[in-house]
Amino acid sequence: MGAVRPQKRQEAVRVALTGLSIISPNPISETWRFGLELTVSRARLRLVAVAASTGASRAPSTPIDVLTYEMNGVYGFGHGRIRGTMGLGVGAMTLHPFVPGVATEADTRFVANITLGGKYYLSERVAVRADARFPT
Repeated sequence: MGAVRPQKRQEAVRVALTGLSIISPNPISETWRFGLELTVSRARLRLVAVAASTGASRAPSTPIDVLTYEMNGVYGFGHGRIRGTMGLGVGAMTLHPFVPGVATEADTRFVANITLGGKYYLSERVAVRADARFPT
């Protein structure tokens, strides 16, 4: 019985670009607590086929591209410079493996996530947010 596991190459860092965020005119004293975000991310990984019992390689590793599109609703709570955030997101993920000598095609599937994080306001209009996203 074999297993296939993706391995990240060192340069395969996930980059997320937020395309849209709805906020109030005065964020630090905001009355709107809900934000809507559109996110696109891309990663280049390597698939490695290994034997589950021994960990020995069963086939040559192969590159795979992962492209994710998500729409996330984020709710902010708390007051002052430090605030909490939580949210839900839905979207699509496309996996495209490149196996030498084999005709492969991209496969796109539905994805959903739950997010939990925080936001720190550096000034009245500038904040830094960090969050963890858990796939469902």
